[in-house]
Amino acid sequence: MANDEQQRRLDRAKAALPPLRKTLTTKAESLLRESPFPTSGPATYEVVWAEDGDVPLPQHFADSPPPAPSGEWRSGRTVPVAGGTHSLRLEETTDRLVVFASGDIPLLARDGTRVFAHVNLDPWCPPRAVSLEVVTDKGQVQRMVWGDSKAWGEKTLENAILAGPLPLPGRYVRLEVDTLAAGVPSDAVITGVRLAQSGGIAWWDRMGTVCTTLDAARDPLLSAKAWIRYYTNDARRDAAAIPMDVRWRLRLPDYFQDEEDRKIMGDYFRDFVYGPLRGSLEKESHAARVPLAEQIHFEQTLPLTLIAQELETPLPAHILIRGQYDNLGEEVQPTTPAFLPSLHQEKPGRPSRLDLARWIVSGDNPLTARVVVNRFWQHLFGEGLVRTPSDFGAQGGPPSHLELHNWLAAEFVRSGWDVKALLRLLVTSHAYRQSSVVSPDLLELDPQNKLLARGPRFRLDAEVLRDQALALSGLLVPTLGGAPVYPYQPENIWEPVAINDSNTRFYPQDKGEKLYRRSLYTFWKRTAPPPALSTFDAPSRESFCIQRARSDTPLQALALMNDVQQFEAARAFAERLLTRVPGSDEQRLVTAFRWVTSRYPDTQERAALREALAAQKSHFSAHSAAAAQVLKNGQSPASAQLPVSEFAAWTLVSSLLLNLDETLTPP
Repeated sequence: MANDEQQRRLDRAKAALPPLRKTLTTKAESLLRESPFPTSGPATYEVVWAEDGDVPLPQHFADSPPPAPSGEWRSGRTVPVAGGTHSLRLEETTDRLVVFASGDIPLLARDGTRVFAHVNLDPWCPPRAVSLEVVTDKGQVQRMVWGDSKAWGEKTLENAILAGPLPLPGRYVRLEVDTLAAGVPSDAVITGVRLAQSGGIAWWDRMGTVCTTLDAARDPLLSAKAWIRYYTNDARRDAAAIPMDVRWRLRLPDYFQDEEDRKIMGDYFRDFVYGPLRGSLEKESHAARVPLAEQIHFEQTLPLTLIAQELETPLPAHILIRGQYDNLGEEVQPTTPAFLPSLHQEKPGRPSRLDLARWIVSGDNPLTARVVVNRFWQHLFGEGLVRTPSDFGAQGGPPSHLELHNWLAAEFVRSGWDVKALLRLLVTSHAYRQSSVVSPDLLELDPQNKLLARGPRFRLDAEVLRDQALALSGLLVPTLGGAPVYPYQPENIWEPVAINDSNTRFYPQDKGEKLYRRSLYTFWKRTAPPPALSTFDAPSRESFCIQRARSDTPLQALALMNDVQQFEAARAFAERLLTRVPGSDEQRLVTAFRWVTSRYPDTQERAALREALAAQKSHFSAHSAAAAQVLKNGQSPASAQLPVSEFAAWTLVSSLLLNLDETLTPP
């Protein structure tokens, strides 16, 4: 969602684009009528990439744009031009990269492909030499130099070719570079040209390429159909520089494209991609690309959401006789069950989904508030007041405390559906604050705690376990919002369940703070959920889950003691104790125990902790290499100021505390 400033910029771009696009379209249609270009067979054509300024790309509008290159495009009565109204002025010894843009169509170096630029040397202060250097996806290649072969030093020609004498000053001269002669590998993608001069002043203008093709019908810069096929046949093609309304149509198979789709794609091709018109349309195309690039930038960076819209003519719905889809019975209309309150429609006629949404949260609806209250009770107490949360009907279980359930639902509605108020009410209740200690007689009488005679006790959810360890260690990054993150994960989890062309075939593990974001922000691949969470019964998200199962397995113990995230948290917890808790080891042990359990250790527990710490110190004092290895777990840096053996000993004790039953299953 855009903030106020982004929305203003986006609105300005959308308002500016239509008249500019109309001017561009009118001129393009006129030029095509006057001089149509061959649609098949061999062809040679010239494509102008820069004549009135650099073509703006989406990243030019990022919040932190790259530094502006040397030189600037100027216009005015005293500015000499080779075409259009602007010219690029370079002064002194400098260079300037001009990027080619063609709607993401790669410009391939083939036999006969030439890069050109026009240069006008200042008569009073000409450079000693000028050069062109083709830039490709495989890097830069040999420079073509006109003028003094040693203008940039004695070694200028080691990676350059002397193309000829310095052009005559005072007028524009066309410089050309044959790409294959300059050492560009065959079929390399040309991404731009680097202009350079040694001293002096020069004007540069009208840069582009001369292209050759054996068949115009197969060239994406000459044929709209070839351009469309270029993207349709390979979904991996990067179309980032194309606006979204065109981009998604390019992904449609041929049989899904209607006349409107083809017209929109064809118009964009004619105005911004078609090679032979690029020079003639450069001024109008450049003007339209400025707001278009702004729009594309926001399309790529602002989060999007799908919005449902009612059909003008709703699809009919029928009773299916015996459940058979091809045996239709009576046509039915949307409404609510007769035993529940009826819909309150603002407009007569067929009820809409908005009517249904309002009915769901209506105070007259007896179901919604009860379901929601039951879910939050279940989250805090382990079991709901209705212990069949997926079935509130006659086949499900009745509430264990009907009047309490009714009152909580009514209070929830009365508060304006205030979830925080509901949670505060539940966690401050006597029922929740009871001890979970249970006598044998009470356990026999009420093993499932339906009578609420004791406090709840159950193992923490997967996400809470991870976040608790990170919070105790001081590693947790509590920043709200943002994109999903990719914390630690075992290797080769995604590959076996991914198709070859999937953008989630490989797991791109994050670095830095993103490793320690709350589990809420962890990226989920439905067919390969995060092992650190699924091991502790987090649902796979392949289907809807109302109530999580809870298990206790050896694999869970193995993960808590050895998973890199958990062990790194133990190491950071140990560092926090050693650097921030003053006093003796005894005081640190008491503080650590209280942090993880919210109570002080008794005499027996203190003795066990002292014994564990002493044993670890003794072990690591005799095994310094093992101690150093302990501190290498995880990407967060370990303190270099602490004694290695003591640091390692406290790390193991911290891991012990984080694995206490009382830490994982709070009483």
